[in-house]
Amino acid sequence: KKRVVQAESSDEEEEQSPPAKAAASSKKARAAKAPSPKAAKASPPKEGEKRKTAFFLFCKEKRPEVRRGHPNASIPEQAMVLSEMWRGMDDASKDHYRSMVAAA
Repeated sequence: KKRVVQAESSDEEEEQSPPAKAAASSKKARAAKAPSPKAAKASPPKEGEKRKTAFFLFCKEKRPEVRRGHPNASIPEQAMVLSEMWRGMDDASKDHYRSMVAAA
């Protein structure tokens, strides 16, 4: 940071002390190294990451429907409704989501 001191005849700038310059430059270096959120989303999944399960794909598809049906439900309550819906499904219905996992 530079502080500007105005004199009557001209503008003069005071230089920063060396430790202050080092602190400012290290902050810039850390900011430059941090990946942007968009870059993280665009990158392919890393090796060893868990794949999405059929249940997660089911939840992603059905969550808006659960929110409309239970507008005052908290997130854990919505998750309970989704898990009850999943448990109540027959295997033939679950196979749709399992095939989506296999295709991904």
